[in-house]
Amino acid sequence: EEISEQAKRVVSAEEIPVSGDGAEPDAVIYNETEEKIPDIIPVVVVTTTTTTTTTSTTTTIPTPVGPWTLTIRSSAPSIGVPIGVTPDDNGGHGTALTPFPMPYIYNDGTVVHLTAAPVAAGNTFQRWHRNDGWFTTNQIAIVLMTTNYTMTAYYVYIPGPIPDPDPSPGGI
Repeated sequence: EEISEQAKRVVSAEEIPVSGDGAEPDAVIYNETEEKIPDIIPVVVVTTTTTTTTTSTTTTIPTPVGPWTLTIRSSAPSIGVPIGVTPDDNGGHGTALTPFPMPYIYNDGTVVHLTAAPVAAGNTFQRWHRNDGWFTTNQIAIVLMTTNYTMTAYYVYIPGPIPDPDPSPGGI
């Protein structure tokens, strides 16, 4: 194994006592044949120093502060689904049926709770999407308004159990 030039620079060399004055209490060192090593061991301490120069550039990007729009939709069905909305938006709009007539407007940092109906037009609530990506399977979606969002409640048809057929007359 090769040692780098930097690692070969010896900063200090000293003898470390393992017994007597300045030694660790009860310190005894043995070699691989289990023979006791003398009380004074020459040890070379190697220290390497690495200096790194970092240049950084700071770019200030203005932080948007809203107000933000929240568009609320549903899928399967796309109309007539009651969605609970709290708190009301800046214009006083709250719970409504999909499709909502306009985006809701909220100040930056507002926490909005959207509550989907458990069943709509015979379909069962499955999940919320935010901006067309999966968000949560909870019926209540909690949205922190830090940008514009579109929230969509997705519903699916879940068929009931298939009944057993009538037994044939006379058995099989």
